[in-house]
Amino acid sequence: MAYLELLKQAEAFHLLTDEALSVIETFCSHRQLQHGERLFKEGDAAVHLWVVMEGVIDLRFDLPGRETSPESTLSSVTKNNIIGWSSLIPPYHYKLSAYCDSLQCGMLMIDAQKLLAYLKENPKTGYQVFSAMLRVVGRRFERLQESAGETSPVLDKTNARTTTYGIPAGTREVMVSHEFLEQTDVFKSLTDAQLSSIRKNADVIDFKKDDRIFAQGDSATHVWIVREGEVRLQAETIENEGLNGGPLMSFMSQAHAFGWTCFVPPYQYRLSGYCDSRWCSLIRLNRIDLRRIFEDDFAIGFHVMSFLMEAVGRQFVQYQDEVARSRGIEMMNHW
Repeated sequence: MAYLELLKQAEAFHLLTDEALSVIETFCSHRQLQHGERLFKEGDAAVHLWVVMEGVIDLRFDLPGRETSPESTLSSVTKNNIIGWSSLIPPYHYKLSAYCDSLQCGMLMIDAQKLLAYLKENPKTGYQVFSAMLRVVGRRFERLQESAGETSPVLDKTNARTTTYGIPAGTREVMVSHEFLEQTDVFKSLTDAQLSSIRKNADVIDFKKDDRIFAQGDSATHVWIVREGEVRLQAETIENEGLNGGPLMSFMSQAHAFGWTCFVPPYQYRLSGYCDSRWCSLIRLNRIDLRRIFEDDFAIGFHVMSFLMEAVGRQFVQYQDEVARSRGIEMMNHW
């Protein structure tokens, strides 16, 4: 069976050249399922990336000792959409079970190891595929939040201290060293020449304690790296807006990078960021500048997008587990 035309329509591959698609086609095979048949189960080794060719696939959490049912479906995936992206990021295990929910399902199966090896050898294609995959994961993250009844609160952005937020006076001309950039996980394996292209587009901005760096729901325009001090990232509601002691998610210390949602739909900060120490000095990298760097040197782009796939994938799985746990408890309470 020829798979080239199918790959062209798939959400992760539609921007690739015919030459690249022809190579990926050699990694493909086909599987047919009937209604109710399981494609893979949670915890299985993720050895394939899948494209839905026909039908509907339900992604479900299976409860111990119970038969599967549509009630445990977290999302449904239709034609030309991707499932099994866990095959591209460690630890390479499927996080949910997949079942055919239509009369029959046709699945394009792609050998994930061969695909990854090809993407590493061809960083332009790797950058394009992982950028597309980030958009896929971002949209599904957003839909999962909507299905769980969660939306970002509308915050009153006049209350929190924003003394330096967005004000040029807070920005300083400070040389960012290669050595410092190498301390960040995302940049540590880049060459000096590659680090130089990042460094040239960096500026430094200072904040005082409890100054807000950005608000939950703001348009995500920058990636940030902590140069000095400590930053807290927290989910906010109208009631706890700006308060230290609300539902904290994490703290960022020296050389930690954050704000990567500027590359993930809907391109908004999912948490609010505050200076949590007496003062904070942050490196700021504009999303547009970074995109240009990535497209000038696809090796950098692929490296960063691979890092982001792992980071965003972990966050998605954590949230997915929370939703599954909550729904599982609700289901058991009705038994």
